[in-house]
Amino acid sequence: MKFNRSSKECLEPESCFCPLHYPAFEEPHHGLLTKHWSNGNRRYELNFKNGKQHGESKSWYFNGNLKQMRNWVNGEVDGLWTEWYENGNKESKGVYKEGKLVGNYTTYYENGNKQYEGNSDFTINRLGKQNGLTTTWYESGQKKSELMWENGKIIESSRKTWDE
Repeated sequence: MKFNRSSKECLEPESCFCPLHYPAFEEPHHGLLTKHWSNGNRRYELNFKNGKQHGESKSWYFNGNLKQMRNWVNGEVDGLWTEWYENGNKESKGVYKEGKLVGNYTTYYENGNKQYEGNSDFTINRLGKQNGLTTTWYESGQKKSELMWENGKIIESSRKTWDE
């Protein structure tokens, strides 16, 4: 994806969606901003309050399937953030508070099976070291590993792995 930050213009429009991918406003924008794909399907809906994203935002793929849904408070992601693959299956979900990931974070394979799950609230502590349980799965859905982290190191006695 190529994006010109100074003009806030997407140079590859079919691939762009980001809070910065809206036109430059002469005055702080307030209200709903909607853009459509060339086929008429919705591309994104962004809500603004005093020039900052505020409220729910959604983006869609060219085929009309939902791509992302997020909530914003005064320009920061706050609340559930969900992304989907173009085929309609969930890609990831997590919860943000004041722009930071908190709580459980889960990613999925394109076939819909879980790929990764961890408690992001404790995944990275204040010193930047990973803490908490992380679980991974094979694309088939079979559990692959469980690891418990403390201060950036795996607690070896907690390591569990499974063959596919």
